[in-house]
Amino acid sequence: MTDHRGTDPRASDELTLRIIKLRCDGYTPAMIGRRIGRSQQYVSTATVRVCRADRQESGEPRDAVMAAYW
Repeated sequence: MTDHRGTDPRASDELTLRIIKLRCDGYTPAMIGRRIGRSQQYVSTATVRVCRADRQESGEPRDAVMAAYW
């Protein structure tokens, strides 16, 4: 199935998870962008949005959430 932009939401989610793992492994957004063929801004925006949503919606203390990120 595709979304309104013609992309597969599952594939998009999998890419975002891969990007987050790479950031947690110490890769910079620029390095990741080059590796996956996307811009540094794309990588930064995608990962920051997920991190922010996790902090706001998890109900866990901020420090506990941030321990799982870069």
